[in-house]
Amino acid sequence: MVALSEMKIGQEAEVQSFMDSDIKCYSARFGIEEGQVVRCIAKPGAIVLQKNTQEIAIGKKLCKEIRVRVI
Repeated sequence: MVALSEMKIGQEAEVQSFMDSDIKCYSARFGIEEGQVVRCIAKPGAIVLQKNTQEIAIGKKLCKEIRVRVI
């Protein structure tokens, strides 16, 4: 497992865990939950993820608190 912030553009990953319950709750507001597959489409500072047809920008600080398994 790696932090979401360590993903490279074009990589897909499955969300595995969150560092604490506050991060999990905050991420759920964006539709990012354990077991979901996301793709990194840009890293202009924040990370832009694609989940199905939705694009979501997540700040660097939050990305360091989300663990994923690169597929």
